This record gives sequence, C-alpha cells and structure tokens, in this order.
Amino acid sequence: MKQTDSKVTVEMDGPDGDSKLISTSTDRLSYIRGRYGIVGRSTQVLRAKISGDDSDGDYVLKISYPEELRVPEHKMVARARDMAADKTYVLEHLPECVASLDLPQHSTSVIRDALKVDKGPNSGRVLRITAWKRLCPLTDLVGDELWKAFWECYRCESSLFPRLSILPSG
Repeated sequence: MKQTDSKVTVEMDGPDGDSKLISTSTDRLSYIRGRYGIVGRSTQVLRAKISGDDSDGDYVLKISYPEELRVPEHKMVARARDMAADKTYVLEHLPECVASLDLPQHSTSVIRDALKVDKGPNSGRVLRITAWKRLCPLTDLVGDELWKAFWECYRCESSLFPRLSILPSG
C-alpha cells in the first residue's frame, strides 16, 4: 500500500490471480459511504480506479474489519453468482469482485494476543479491502425503474438466501 497526499494505491489480487493496482483518494468527494462507529465493521466505501483499465468502469473500494471467522463477502457473492448463472435478473443486482486483500498484520487479534485478552466465542477482526464494480444505487432510480429494481432485488433474495445458508442482514 502506498499513500501520497490524499491518493492511496493498493496492489491486490484479482479472482483469476492477476495483480491489480487500485487507487482511490481520501478526499471527501471519494467517499460513498463512510461512518466510523464503536459497533460494527467500520466499513468505508470509496470511489476507485484500476490502473490499466481504459473502460468507463466505475469501481468502489470497500474497507472493513469483519470477523476473521466470517466467510469473506467476495466468496459469498461469487457463490451466489455461480448459483444464479442462468438468472440475469439476479446477476444484474450482484456486484462483481475485481480484487481482494486481507491484511492480517492489522488484525485485532494482534492486540488481543499482546494484551492476553480472551477472545471468547468471537474471533478477532481482520482488515479486509475489496474492489468491486459499482452497481447503480436504488436511490438513483425513480418511478417504474425503482419499482422493477425493488422487486428484482426481492426475487434475488428469496431465491438465493435460503440456498446460501446466510442471513440477509449478514
């Protein structure tokens, strides 16, 4: 990871094993979602660019601290995409992971182990960075487009979540 002024560049592995340089900025205009809190995964979502990608691809970089034992989101989405390969109405609403990176050296387990704090039933949290192709937010849609997208999302959830064995809130 390299940072200069407000620009951050991260080298990450794509799903096919190729290396990608993904850059973002830490200025206010880059934040799509950014809310720190005591509870939760401290998720930040920023606009991103992939070096060498000349397309009009719109990407986001998601930075979070999920539990170490939790199945990574990009793996669950890949599984859902495989399950829905023949359902375009589902695929249109599932993001596509471009690259992923875990930084175990920044895990909260390091702190817990150093302080000899019992983890209990929960594991520590790992710093995870994932790059995704950006989806059109529902909040950008109105009228019939919004209604159609809402029902397609509902159909996605009702057809996939029982087979994925995860809760929708996860």
